Amino acid sequence: MALGPVTGTFKPRKGAAPIPHEEGFRNALDNALKKTKWPAGVHGDIAVEFGVTVEVVNPGSIVEYRAKLRPPG
Repeated sequence: MALGPVTGTFKPRKGAAPIPHEEGFRNALDNALKKTKWPAGVHGDIAVEFGVTVEVVNPGSIVEYRAKLRPPG
């Protein structure tokens, strides 16, 4: 069974106080891990790619954090 990539996202509440970026990325990564349909076991060499969507205003803010898990191959 081939493992496919999985993306998790986290959107901070609009108008809420800013959160630390590590919290936003951790929440997105936790969401991606929950969405995997991979078989039980240890899976090595998984690439983790983090990204954001930014709203540019004065000042700008991150409106969505993303974490993508990519298995090898």
